[in-house]
Amino acid sequence: MNTQSNLKVNTLLLTWRPIREAASRYLVGYLRRSESGYTFEYALNTQDFIDAKDHGFSGYPAFKIADRSYNIDVLSSFAKRLPPASRGDFSRFLAAHMVAPGSYEDAFELISYTGIRLPSDGFDLIPDLGNVALPFNYLVEVAGTRYNISTEEAGKLSVGDRVNLFREDDNQYDSNAIAVMNGNMKIGYINRLHCRALRALIANGVSVSCRIARLNGTQERPLIFVMLSVF
Repeated sequence: MNTQSNLKVNTLLLTWRPIREAASRYLVGYLRRSESGYTFEYALNTQDFIDAKDHGFSGYPAFKIADRSYNIDVLSSFAKRLPPASRGDFSRFLAAHMVAPGSYEDAFELISYTGIRLPSDGFDLIPDLGNVALPFNYLVEVAGTRYNISTEEAGKLSVGDRVNLFREDDNQYDSNAIAVMNGNMKIGYINRLHCRALRALIANGVSVSCRIARLNGTQERPLIFVMLSVF
C-alpha cells in the first residue's frame, strides 16, 4: 500500500467536534502559510462556525475568538500537539499515518498528513484540497461507517480492497456528498469538507483511485481508512 506523499497545500482547515456528541465536524478556522510566515483566523460568520458555537465551541485555546488574523507563534501552537521526533514511538506514529520518515519538509506538511487530533478534545487540522498540486496520495478516514455497515459487513473488508467514490447528488443532507463503495456496499462517506474540492478535481478529468489502507477501531465502531491516489 502506498504511503502518503506529495500533499503540497498552503491552507489547513481547523475543525472541531463536541467530544461527547455524535455531531458533525465543523470548520472553525484556517491555518495558512505564505512566504511571509503563518497566519490563523477564525471562519467567522459561516454556518459551520455558528453551528459549532451552538454546540459549545468557545475557540481554540491559543487564540481568542476575534475578527483578526494571528501571526505570532501560530504554527508552533498547533505543532505542540504532535509527538516530538525524539520520542521512542515517533516512528510508530508516522507508520500509523502511513508517512515515510523524512518525506515531509516541516511541521506544517507533517500536520497535513497526520492532523492534530487528541482524545481530550475535538480539534483537528485537515488539508484544504482546493488548490493542491497533482499527483498526491492522501489517507482519509471514512466518515459515518457505524451508520452504514454492520459489524459483520466490516469484518469482510480487507486492507488493499479497492473502493469506489460515488457522487451522491440526491443526498438529502449534502448535495456535495461522496459515498465510499465496496462493490454494491456503501461503507461510509468522504469527509464533507473534502467533497467540494474532490468533485471539482473529478469534474476536471483528474483520475482518483482508492483502496482500503487501514482497518481498526472496535466492533461497535469500526474505523476504515482509505488511501486516495489522485493523478
